[in-house]
Amino acid sequence: DFGSTAWPASKASRDLRLQLLATGCAAGVAAGFNAPIAGLFFAVEVIKPPRSTEDIVPRLLATALAATVVQIGLGSSPAVRGIDFVSTAYVELPAFMLLGAFCGAASALFASARNGANSAFEWLQANGIPRFLHPLLASGLVALVAGFGGFTELLYQGFDNVNALFLFADEYSPLRLLLLLVGKIVLTAVCAGSGLVGGVFAPALFMGAC
Repeated sequence: DFGSTAWPASKASRDLRLQLLATGCAAGVAAGFNAPIAGLFFAVEVIKPPRSTEDIVPRLLATALAATVVQIGLGSSPAVRGIDFVSTAYVELPAFMLLGAFCGAASALFASARNGANSAFEWLQANGIPRFLHPLLASGLVALVAGFGGFTELLYQGFDNVNALFLFADEYSPLRLLLLLVGKIVLTAVCAGSGLVGGVFAPALFMGAC
């Protein structure tokens, strides 16, 4: 984003600005999640689809360099642990299809929750609640649910809370996992609608882990 805005407007077309933004986003995802391929696909699908190989090469270089620097500094261990990939019988494919359908339903619920949260905060502002108080309201709700409600996993803990769901899966009941999923969807939507700084990429990983 810095590169796309700092470049002199007279020398940069809109296409070049989007290219710089997409390259930076790809590198950021690659570094933040130690996942260069995911960073590349994120930039392709969300920011700017490539028109030619000239668009792909800068993103490939950016993601490779970002992941390399992170692995040199922090090590090459995967960010998400506790998953054993084993060969499974084809009879399990229907179960994965159902999982995909469930994830799609959760995504639709999340999108609806974000729209609802945005509308709710617009209503609060229209009824005299100043905009600068909205993040405080959202923070209070998070503290109430995570702290007093006993769902501390809903707080952002890097990859620790995601890994805990995998490493200690036997200790989580289906009901608690469902409550964590719904709670993460609602709280993320409320925080985003209130204007709190943060994204939805890391929360989406937690939702998927649930």
